[in-house]
Amino acid sequence: MNEEENLSENENYYTGTNEITFTLKVIRFYFKHLGSLFPRFSVYLFTKLFSTLKKRKIKEKHTNFLNTAQKKKLLINEHELQFYFWGNSDKKILIVHGWEGMSADFSEMVTSLVKAGFSIVSFDLPAHGNSSGKLTHLPMVISLLKKIIPEQGPFYAVVGHSLGAAASAFSMAELNGSVTLSKLVLMGLHPVPFEFFKQFQHVLGINDKLFAKCVKYVEEKLGRKVQGMSVYKVNSSISADKVLLIHDAKDQVANLKIIKQLNSEWKNSELFFGEHGGHYKHYKHPEVVEKVIEFMKD
Repeated sequence: MNEEENLSENENYYTGTNEITFTLKVIRFYFKHLGSLFPRFSVYLFTKLFSTLKKRKIKEKHTNFLNTAQKKKLLINEHELQFYFWGNSDKKILIVHGWEGMSADFSEMVTSLVKAGFSIVSFDLPAHGNSSGKLTHLPMVISLLKKIIPEQGPFYAVVGHSLGAAASAFSMAELNGSVTLSKLVLMGLHPVPFEFFKQFQHVLGINDKLFAKCVKYVEEKLGRKVQGMSVYKVNSSISADKVLLIHDAKDQVANLKIIKQLNSEWKNSELFFGEHGGHYKHYKHPEVVEKVIEFMKD
């Protein structure tokens, strides 16, 4: 399997092919015709665009569900994060949502897991839901989880979706065995996050020379190499007794075949997949929720 799986056909992770807005057309024109003339501004713009999300409106149904939780705001790594707590079981599960998601998205899973005898901790990522902030990126979430998992635990399990899945995997690897989970659930994971940088390059029409400068700037600013990050490379360092990889057969963000490859290389993992609504909805499907509960009880 080539870890550098090409995602350019999945441009709609950032914008659907039928949703090319006037603003995006202007940005594409800039990068194509002017970007190389103003490299400092271009790398700044790339970084800001890559880290800035479209914040969703919190609807009444979200608020009603979140009002069933105990709530607490915690300052972690200078980010004010909104935490939610359900249940009082010693078997505590941390749920980490994905890009442009929020804790309220997991209402079906949270409710079912609490009924099954588990307690749940969830939080809104920076710039998501009820947490403060304007930017979010993978290294930021990894750093947060390296604090949250030891300090808010001990956790029986961690469930991560998309960005939250990648951050959960890398943070557990970087905790280097200091924390052990009984169960780890990774949903809608792409094992090689740098592919999203390349996809973003494709979306914005950035030439290779300027893209290399953008990547170098990002890595210097974050103090972390983003090229070469791969769950294929670190899965053996993740201290979890059992791992469940959940994927939608029609996921347009990360193709199922790369998850099948990861599953074949990760000795204590199992794979569950089917057609459950796609990348952004599969974690709500009754069959997926049932599988997670079954896995937690096993």
